[in-house]
Amino acid sequence: MKRSTKSTIFKFEEPVEKRQKVEIVSQSSQVQSETSQEIKHYEPLENGIYWTKVSVLDEKYNEKALYLFDLINRINPIASIHFNFNMDVNFIIRNYPRRCREIPISLVIGRHHSSSLNNSIKQLKLSNVITATAKLPIPYGTHHTKLSMFESEDAVHVVISTANLISEDWTTNAFYYARAPFKESEHTAEQSTSKLAVQEVNPFQRDLIEYLKKGYSNSSAWKLVKYWVDRLSHGVDFSAIKDRIIASVPGRHLGSKMHLFGHMKLRKLLSQKFLPEQLKKLKVKICQFSSIGSMGGNPKTWLGDQFLDSLSGGKEFSTNISTSLKLIFPTAEDVRTSLEGYMGGGSLMNYEETSNKQPFMISYLHQWRSDKLGRTHAMPHIKTFTALESADGDSKPAWVVITSANLSQAAWGTLERTNSRKKQLFIRSYELGVLLCADDHPELERLPLPYDLPLTKYSDSDRIWITDGTFLKPDINGNSWSRPE
Repeated sequence: MKRSTKSTIFKFEEPVEKRQKVEIVSQSSQVQSETSQEIKHYEPLENGIYWTKVSVLDEKYNEKALYLFDLINRINPIASIHFNFNMDVNFIIRNYPRRCREIPISLVIGRHHSSSLNNSIKQLKLSNVITATAKLPIPYGTHHTKLSMFESEDAVHVVISTANLISEDWTTNAFYYARAPFKESEHTAEQSTSKLAVQEVNPFQRDLIEYLKKGYSNSSAWKLVKYWVDRLSHGVDFSAIKDRIIASVPGRHLGSKMHLFGHMKLRKLLSQKFLPEQLKKLKVKICQFSSIGSMGGNPKTWLGDQFLDSLSGGKEFSTNISTSLKLIFPTAEDVRTSLEGYMGGGSLMNYEETSNKQPFMISYLHQWRSDKLGRTHAMPHIKTFTALESADGDSKPAWVVITSANLSQAAWGTLERTNSRKKQLFIRSYELGVLLCADDHPELERLPLPYDLPLTKYSDSDRIWITDGTFLKPDINGNSWSRPE
């Protein structure tokens, strides 16, 4: 990839604010105030999970939280690429320090938002920003992955996020950060065509390269992605990273290949990371998400069968769904009393038609509560999955997945039988997440979760948030919420 040195004049327009006057994450003022500090030298970020800042909260709740500008400023990139479902190029460029705004920036997006993105780039005359569209071979599938990679002078930086690259999304979200420094004997991707020896490839590194190749090699995006595959493959040291990637790629993955992606990849990794007696002790599985997809008319169709089996590390370790499975999704009252009122539910996707077909969900639902992080009233767009011995406040997560994947078959995949009676995993969408296991992080007292334990179960009067529902009781701004005509 050639470095862009051409001078570009940027004329940025602030995006139309669709939310109420209390700006939960208004980064524009943060960017302006940081301009004079852009050359400040920071210590490298530690690998791990970070929350996104919620500006109206007390600073103690933002201690391990970053704005996107903070993150990019500390990385100080010379090249970058972003994969996402939805992007606002104005928002993206404003969150690069001025010294970095002319570096090569690649954007990979699904066809649903590609036209508007390309139009914005043309209007702003951003000659250093290149876009490509991910292939979507299966109906109703989406390019939902939220991955950013940056190259700096001394490392490659991988950011796996739960947020779209739009201002509204950098509220109650999170991201996983990993830094892979260049080796002393580094050969650039252009200088070296040899493959790394098998024993030198870190599993995280191999997972990421495998996802990029499988997901984009047969699409127009490959000409942008290939540079990063080469960069990840040569001269970078991932040895400090023990976490594993859980990716989804659209398609039907047959036989042994069905363990490469989706919930079957999680199942395989858990069975490798934990002993059988450890898996049997993890009796509680908690799924926290911001969108609910179709899962069938009863829990045994998918949720309490193959998906729960994968959360358990295999069928032999799966526990009773009625006692083990806990789901977290905001109630209508959670949304009404949130910092943004009903507008805070705009990114919580649960449509009435689908919800009515899955009445069993109410038995497993728990409210969104995040008092320890000060985020109870900031509606979550984050997605996390975990397992514990019990759901009380003392039990520690044995593992956590932070991911773009919500609770749906399209995201995680569903097992099918072929004519030969062999099984295959059918996935509609692109997703990306990372698995962290407690034993791999002895430096942490416990793996981070975005919500409080013990959980707060829905009461008899609680109503689940319905995106296209009608809610007449005024919210914090005096507004009601009505289904579109």
